[in-house]
Amino acid sequence: MSFAEPTLVGEGFVGSGPNAAHLNVVLGRKGGPVETAWATALATPRQGHAAFVAVLRPNVPVKPLTLFVNKADIRGEDHAHLTWGPAQAGVAGGVAGAVADGLVPGEEV
Repeated sequence: MSFAEPTLVGEGFVGSGPNAAHLNVVLGRKGGPVETAWATALATPRQGHAAFVAVLRPNVPVKPLTLFVNKADIRGEDHAHLTWGPAQAGVAGGVAGAVADGLVPGEEV
């Protein structure tokens, strides 16, 4: 069986109260059901939820391409800043780290 076949799902929590973070992760290969879900989520934004590609720095997407979708409605400027700034940067950094550590095989990127 190759990496992420079948689909891999994970979840993580850190912090508490207003400083809590809750992350769900879904890994799948190109051409599979995760790719279909990924493209659908990117193409169909909902009120308060905007899917976007996570970036390591402006205009440099992390590889493998990673879709960030906020779980909670964006409520206010501070929440938006945290979502599109450090939250997505943390996800991008985690993905890059997983590749660097060999958790995601380089040939799959």
